[in-house]
Amino acid sequence: MTDIDDFDSPKETLKGTVYDKFTGKPMMTETGHMRIKLEELSWSDTPTPQYFGNKQDGTYFNSMIFKGHYRVTLENGPFVPIDPVEIDIKGTVTQDFTVEPYLHLEITDIIQNGTSATVKFKISSEVDMYQVTDAKVFVNNTSFVGNGAYISDYGRNELDLKGMTNATIYATEHSMTIDGLKSGRKFYLRAGARVADPIVKGYNYSEIKEITIP
Repeated sequence: MTDIDDFDSPKETLKGTVYDKFTGKPMMTETGHMRIKLEELSWSDTPTPQYFGNKQDGTYFNSMIFKGHYRVTLENGPFVPIDPVEIDIKGTVTQDFTVEPYLHLEITDIIQNGTSATVKFKISSEVDMYQVTDAKVFVNNTSFVGNGAYISDYGRNELDLKGMTNATIYATEHSMTIDGLKSGRKFYLRAGARVADPIVKGYNYSEIKEITIP
């Protein structure tokens, strides 16, 4: 005889925003750049975790969760690790997180010259925990742009910063030139840099900028 699964399907919702402690704004990130670890504690102290990712705008959303008591951990992001929280999930629950990013990046200028674009940017840090290792400018033909979404022809170069002190890196205006951009096209770009943290080594990002090549 076949057992019949008469459990209700998961229909509770957990959503939220990951905020940058220093700017008060949603964290600059990319799709799937960090993940939510969800552990249901209703029936076990050592549950099998579920994982899901974030959106580029720093939000996350999951509408396929069973009602229950959960431990929720934001992890695998380029920020100082934070403690998990325990919450009851029933209906729609909003759980925001506030993090301290390892780095901040600001694009200070974009100089276009024909089919080339020189991107100038600054790197800073409020926490200064690890050595800054490298920086890169990512280019894509959609507004979804970062290490997981860029045109490889325009992403081969990077700045190796391991030979510089962090103080020098923060005091320097960095510059990268992207050549061979196709005429008549619109491109989206952002700067990214990362540190030698022992867990993720993921990029912190600038805002996304849009350019059109004449």
